Amino acid sequence: MESMTSRSDSSGSDRFSGGLKFFNEGRFFDAHEAWEDAWRASDGEEREWLQGLVQVAVGLHHLGTGNVRGGRNVLARGLHRIEAHGSAAFIIDNTRLINDLNRTLDEGSRSPVTIHPTGGTWGQTL
Repeated sequence: MESMTSRSDSSGSDRFSGGLKFFNEGRFFDAHEAWEDAWRASDGEEREWLQGLVQVAVGLHHLGTGNVRGGRNVLARGLHRIEAHGSAAFIIDNTRLINDLNRTLDEGSRSPVTIHPTGGTWGQTL
């Protein structure tokens, strides 16, 4: 099965970039929506990683609305998926994101979490 990245799908890149912008603005629900679109068009490891990002955004959204139990549960599931890709995940600093998300889970509240690009491009593989 051909992945979105191997097709150099510019709309996939646009959806990912849009989600990244929303996430870093604290607009976690909007990030989840953008990444969900990218997730639907992906497959393989990329799909699993994107599903983790979607779940992380949903978890942070729930934490922000006061649903601590639900937020922590979804956040933990997303973190598990993201951790599976170590530091080689795509175009973001996955290690830093993992550390920030673990801190958020430890504190039980929505700590500031920002995704930092690495300078890679969307067409790179996991």
